[in-house]
Amino acid sequence: MANYIVDPVNGADPNSGLTESTVWKTLKKASDIARENDFVRCRGGFYLANESNAGFLTKRNGIQGAPIT
Repeated sequence: MANYIVDPVNGADPNSGLTESTVWKTLKKASDIARENDFVRCRGGFYLANESNAGFLTKRNGIQGAPIT
């Protein structure tokens, strides 16, 4: 189980996303990496959708009893 952090203002997708000082920038990065039992915390800010990322779609699902939250 991993706890990831996304911050659209101060993040950078090459980061690990695992600590307050290594947050990701985009929800797409979280979607690409998060797996069952993982937790993604989204800090406040504007998350922009564009043609390649229209909304937040996960690439995988959690499993019963082990969701991605």
